[in-house]
Amino acid sequence: MNLKRQQHFRAFWSNQDQASSDMVRGRVGIESLWSPAMTDLKKRNIKVRMAAPTEGYRAWYGGMSISRHVKGRTLDAAYDYLNWWVSGWPGAVMARQGYYISAQN
Repeated sequence: MNLKRQQHFRAFWSNQDQASSDMVRGRVGIESLWSPAMTDLKKRNIKVRMAAPTEGYRAWYGGMSISRHVKGRTLDAAYDYLNWWVSGWPGAVMARQGYYISAQN
């Protein structure tokens, strides 16, 4: 909170449109972005690149779980949903964007 009061942070975004808009308008010069915002900036001919520090960096990860209290048809439905998410269309979309999801065991 102290860094926010000192205006260490220029802007906070809630979606990719806000993130790319802040860069297009020159409000920020460096920020955390989702890959769709990067694509949008490149389409607008904004010179932008991802940093890859030698120390490593964080990644976006989609991990899902099921409560141990779920039973019966609800548990079956939960597994059906997880299997759909990691093996079907959503998994393909996530993989194309460079995110990763682990398969549940």
